Amino acid sequence: MPPISPLFLLFFSLWLLLACFLSLRYRVEKEKVRKRAHV
Repeated sequence: MPPISPLFLLFFSLWLLLACFLSLRYRVEKEKVRKRAHV
């Protein structure tokens, strides 16, 4: 196994976490806009 594997795994997990965080934030912003449109 190449020595870069653990580093790649760490980078991939961080990228996945960032993607989850961004999607969650996007959903929250969408909810805010929808509520504002209702009012």
